[in-house]
Amino acid sequence: MSAGCANDRLVHLPPGPAGGLTPPMAAFELMLRLEREGFTLTVDPVDDAIVVVPFSRLTEDDQVLIRRWRPHIVAGLRYLPPTCA
Repeated sequence: MSAGCANDRLVHLPPGPAGGLTPPMAAFELMLRLEREGFTLTVDPVDDAIVVVPFSRLTEDDQVLIRRWRPHIVAGLRYLPPTCA
């Protein structure tokens, strides 16, 4: 029996106005780490590119990870959490 790998883990975010989200944990953790390190991530509305500020501080490894998890990061940035009533 295989123990799996870290990329198999998922995080479940509850449904909000636009639905729920279940990204791979690695993508979610990358977004959280970059935010903790002072980066701002947004999605360019014209071409869906991920905009990272300040880009000059990204390591090559971070750039590779952002490209790898791009669809999940874009979905995470567009996720709207549920609101409290």
